Amino acid sequence: MKLASAQLTASSDKMANLKKACDYVEMAKDAGAEIILFPEMYMSYIPNDSEIRPAEIAETINGPFVSALAVAAKKNHIYIICGIYESFTNEFERAYNTVVIISNTGEIIGSYRKTHLCDAWNVKESDTFVPGNKPFEVVKTPFGKIGLIICYELRFPEISRQLALKILIFCLFLPPGTKVF
Repeated sequence: MKLASAQLTASSDKMANLKKACDYVEMAKDAGAEIILFPEMYMSYIPNDSEIRPAEIAETINGPFVSALAVAAKKNHIYIICGIYESFTNEFERAYNTVVIISNTGEIIGSYRKTHLCDAWNVKESDTFVPGNKPFEVVKTPFGKIGLIICYELRFPEISRQLALKILIFCLFLPPGTKVF
């Protein structure tokens, strides 16, 4: 298996990020990659001092951003893992910090909502995000089982342990694609 890690800095323009992601999907496929991994919250960069809140640009899992990635996955026959802002139906102020896994046929085969929000240093994610509440799961792929951890969650070894107990093969860590600290 060949994995491409797209360590890109997202801009505040969601559609420009989508175009860039689709370009990188094509480059990864041309380089022989079978999976491409994008950063946490790649959908759009929102500076800490911005008036814009993630909930304002968030989409459902089946929204236009992920749907376009699914088309790119199918067209290039490559798995895509990407961080997005997912809409939270009961709130207009906060969103989920979510990662989606799209198969090489364009099907969304998994998603994970960050459970351990970073409320440390100069960051207070709980002001803009709702923590996920689903247990840590693994997604079966032809390459093995994949589990996901998002950024700050790396500091909680119990997450990796729970994934390992589920006979995890790969644990993919999504760091942010911006200079946060």
